[in-house]
Amino acid sequence: MDNKKKIIIIFILVIILIVAAVFIVKEISKGDQAVIPNEAGNEASAGGGSEVALPGSEAGEQQQPAPSGNEAATVTEEEIDKKQAENRAKFFTAMLGSYSAAANFANVLDLRPLMSDKMLSWSEDFIARNINTPPEESMVTYALKTKVLSYSPLRTSLIVSTRREKNIGDARKLYSQDAELSLVKIGGEWKIDTLSWK
Repeated sequence: MDNKKKIIIIFILVIILIVAAVFIVKEISKGDQAVIPNEAGNEASAGGGSEVALPGSEAGEQQQPAPSGNEAATVTEEEIDKKQAENRAKFFTAMLGSYSAAANFANVLDLRPLMSDKMLSWSEDFIARNINTPPEESMVTYALKTKVLSYSPLRTSLIVSTRREKNIGDARKLYSQDAELSLVKIGGEWKIDTLSWK
């Protein structure tokens, strides 16, 4: 396969990632309604209270315990908030870690709305340091799982475990790598404050 075909394929992949990123950011931004299935297979919808109403209940109705171990799960605002931070971190890590030199840092530029001022400064420095990356170099990163290290309503830190594929010309290298992220809540939204590859 010649270089022109490789560049076209990489460009198409970057466009697909950008479209996926926009879709996911819109979904994450909605945030007002989270549907969380419980172990019985029912769904609980998280609205504005501190706990989620159990399925089949009316507003203000007193809940009775479910019989025979099929108790419906209640989800607190903190659990929803923590899950939103985890999802934001996984999305950000996968997008930032996936790039093609031919795409002129589109992945970093597209993530700027999700960055704190500190991370924005890092992104500008990153672009300046890597402007001469060979055009045949690309990386695809898959975010697999997260581990919360610390959480508060305004700041959280966690580890995102990834699987990465680096391509330089015809050479391909697969490896696992963790990223440690710090997120801060700004204007009611989780923003990435730092990310470091381990």
